[in-house]
Amino acid sequence: MANLKLSRRLLSLAVLASLQSCDAPDAPPVQSTLPVDSVSSVPIVRIGDFEGTANYSFGDIFSTLLLDSLGIVVVDWEPRSLVLYDFDGVYQRTIGRPGEGPGEFRSIFGMDVREPDTLRVIDMGSRRANTFSWNGELIGETSISVEEGHPDHLIGFLRDGGFVMGWANFGSEDGDIVSDVMSYGVFNADGSYRRRIVDVPGLRRIGQSEPINAYAIPGEHPLSSYASAVLVQDSLFYTDGFDEVTVYDLSGVAQRRFGLPPNPMPPIVARDEVARARDASGRETDFSGVPAMPATPSVSRMLYDGAGHLWLKRFDPAEDSPWVVRRHQLTGGEWLVVDLGGDVLRRVQMPIGFNPRHIRPGFAAGIYRDAYDVESVAVHSVPRIQ
Repeated sequence: MANLKLSRRLLSLAVLASLQSCDAPDAPPVQSTLPVDSVSSVPIVRIGDFEGTANYSFGDIFSTLLLDSLGIVVVDWEPRSLVLYDFDGVYQRTIGRPGEGPGEFRSIFGMDVREPDTLRVIDMGSRRANTFSWNGELIGETSISVEEGHPDHLIGFLRDGGFVMGWANFGSEDGDIVSDVMSYGVFNADGSYRRRIVDVPGLRRIGQSEPINAYAIPGEHPLSSYASAVLVQDSLFYTDGFDEVTVYDLSGVAQRRFGLPPNPMPPIVARDEVARARDASGRETDFSGVPAMPATPSVSRMLYDGAGHLWLKRFDPAEDSPWVVRRHQLTGGEWLVVDLGGDVLRRVQMPIGFNPRHIRPGFAAGIYRDAYDVESVAVHSVPRIQ
C-alpha cells in the first residue's frame, strides 16, 4: 500500500508537464477534406447468446483479440478463461479455468497473440506468464518477478519475448487539479524485472488539501482522459489524451513526439454534455467544487493496428468522461487514423455501442453491452489504410 501515496514533488511535476501546452509540438489539424468512413452497424461476425447457451454466453468480457490466421479469442474474466472461435463465430475450445495450477488463472491482466498459433497470457495474481498453442496446449510457464510498483495491465510483448506493463500510482496533492502518475516497466522474457521505463501523467483528479486518510484518492475530474500506451516494435507510444503523443525507447528516453488535433468543444460545453448524459441515466450531477479544466481532452483511447497506424478515439464527454463511462465502455464515436509520424490520414465513425478492443488491417474486434449488461463480441469490417 505504501506505493499508493506519491510524493508531492512527483505529482506536481507530472501535472506541470501535462498542462504546459506551450511546450507541446504543433498539433496537426483535422482537415474537413479528410476521407470519412462510417463503419456499418451490422458486424460480419457476432458472438453471444442472450439465452445463456453454453460456449456462447459470457460472464464479464475483459477483451477480445484477432489471431490473424486462425480466429477470435475472447478473454472472459468470469470464469477466467480464454474462449476461442473461428472466423465464422463457431466455438472451438476453452482454455483455462479459475485456479493456481498449471494452465489455470487467478487473474488475467492481458494477453497477446503471436502468429501463427501462440497465445501469451499475463496472470499477475499468480505472477506468471502462460503460453498456449491454439489447440489449448500449455507450452510454457514463466514466473514474473515484481520488484517495484503494482503492474496491473499489459501493454504488449517485445520482439525478444520480453514484455511491458503499466500501473497507476494514486495519491493526494494540494491544488485544484492533480494527476495520477502512470508508470511503465519492462520485463525480460524469463519474467525478471528489467527496469522502469518512465513515469508520466495519468488521470486528472479533483485536488483536495486535506486528505481523509493516508491513502485517500480524490475523485476523478469529469473532463479527464485515461492515459493510453501501445508498443510498436520496441518503442512505447504514450498519450495522456490532451496535447501530444510521445514515443519512448525502453530506457525511457523520449525519441520524438507529435501533437494531437485539439478538441474544438469548449470545456463548459463538454461539462454540459456530461450532465446531460448522466441525467439520461437517472443520475443527478453536481459540479460545485469542480475546478475548470483549461481544455477538453483530445482523445480517450489509442490502439495500434499492427500495420503502421495508430487509431485514436476522439474524446466525447457524453461517452468517455470518468463521470459517465463504465468499465470498457468508450463506445462508438469518431476515430482518427494517424501514421507513426502523427499525420492524420482518415476519420472513421464506429457504430453506436461498439467498443473496439483490437484492430487489425481491415477488421476491428470489440464488445457490445445491451441495456441489461449482457455482453457480446463482434467483428466489424473497417477501412484498410494505405
